[in-house]
Amino acid sequence: MKTRPFLTGILVVSLLVSGCIPRWVPAEGVVDLPALSAVNPIGQSGASTETPSDAYLSTAQSRPLSLVFPRGWNYVMRGDDLLASRDGMFLQHIHIERIRIDQTDQTDQTDQTDGAFPLAALSSKQWPVRTGRYLMGRLTPGMSPLDVAEAVLLSRKNNKGIFDVQVLEMVPWTVAGTPGFRTVLDFHVSVPPNTPYGKHVPSMQRRTPYRSVCYGFIEGELLYVIGYTAAKRYYFERDTETFEEVVRGLTVREPL
Repeated sequence: MKTRPFLTGILVVSLLVSGCIPRWVPAEGVVDLPALSAVNPIGQSGASTETPSDAYLSTAQSRPLSLVFPRGWNYVMRGDDLLASRDGMFLQHIHIERIRIDQTDQTDQTDQTDGAFPLAALSSKQWPVRTGRYLMGRLTPGMSPLDVAEAVLLSRKNNKGIFDVQVLEMVPWTVAGTPGFRTVLDFHVSVPPNTPYGKHVPSMQRRTPYRSVCYGFIEGELLYVIGYTAAKRYYFERDTETFEEVVRGLTVREPL
């Protein structure tokens, strides 16, 4: 049985339901993320919005980012986040976040775009794993990379959509020429069997194992997080090197 067309069909149907097919863009080559500023927040479609919300008024300007993706990947802007995938968000994805360090539990930014991926298997409030949504401890400029990594790990553990978080690696790492960190985590996602082909049985759940590699650093008043998450079986190993190449090609440029 060929599973690739089936999985592709699931992705297409999901995107049709969410109404976000026009937002997916082939990611082959260089992808530029413009700087964020208090007067230039980026909307879900990737275009600048005219009237920033109150949450943005305290946002320090970030620096533009450039990444290089290989052929076969597509990306979408969800709020300020970039999400890229090759086969579907629940199989593997790369997630780029830019988070204000002066706020915790940043529901103001994340919840307003929760509708982008309303897949039946999981609540979009739980997936993909987002640092800012569950970041409880305040970050400060000048924090050591490992202290920042601990804060990111805590946000993962605070996420009620994932379970059994295990830290496989947490080390200092230079990211785009800036002192940062690298972490590798294993976790499970609990998925109730309530597909259209069966009835939901609360006592029966399958726990899908995932692995995540996460890089991050603080510059000024913003935390940058670049993560790759994939199902441990097959997909993680297959696309890990692709993600590492994307990280190695990450460029943080000066604002214009």
